[in-house]
This record gives sequence, C-alpha cells and structure tokens, in this order.
Amino acid sequence: MLRDSLVWCLDCRALRSAEELPTAESFERRIEALRQNRLEEYEIEIVQAIGEAEWIAEKLAEATAGLRWRRERCSPPRCLECGSTDFVPIPMLFDDEEMEHFIHPDCGGNLIRTGGMFARESGYPLYDGEGKRL
Repeated sequence: MLRDSLVWCLDCRALRSAEELPTAESFERRIEALRQNRLEEYEIEIVQAIGEAEWIAEKLAEATAGLRWRRERCSPPRCLECGSTDFVPIPMLFDDEEMEHFIHPDCGGNLIRTGGMFARESGYPLYDGEGKRL
C-alpha cells in the first residue's frame, strides 16, 4: 500500500500528496521479523484468526516483492497529482510549533492551520513502479 504525505508541489503550485517511499532496509527488517515470528500485537490476533503459516507466507511474499520493487526503483518520490519530483514536504499540520517556522515556498509567507478535516476522493488512481500515474 502506498503511503503519502502532504507537500507543496512547486509545479502544481498547490498543496498536494506525494509518495512516501519505504527504504529497502525497512523491507529487509520486515522480512527478518516475519521469519523470526516477531509480530506486532494486532498481527498476532490476525494470525490466531486465520492461521499462522498461511498469513506469514502471504506477508513474506508481499515484503519480498516490496523489497525487489524498492531496489529496482530509480526515481525519487513524486507528487501524486502531476508526477513532479519538485516539492517541499509540509510539517504535520497538527503540529503548530513546526508550522510556525514553515515558510511558504512561493511567497515567503506562513501557512496557518484554521481547522482540521479529512477528505479523500473515492477510487484511487493507479501508478507504475516508478510512481508515474497510469
């Protein structure tokens, strides 16, 4: 599953989501943890419900595929709207202290949080292994 983070895209000139690329090392750690049966608490409950061997085999296959993809991926993270790699990460909007020091990349002003909400489009766009929108 693709993780994303809030950025100011310099090509879109707007707040956008950009890819957060996991490291190859994070996949390697995950594979090792699965092989040694070091599971998170919520994972233990899943394993108990559906069967350990089947679940671990599935997760090992996912992590191995993720590791292969990450090692082959050449491009840096991309804006999920336009595909640009030219963006500035935005501090978590819920951290007022960090936001006080964030300078807007285009005008030099400050972004001000006035409230919070969560919205996501229905349906998800598809991307290739290099993060280019299909």
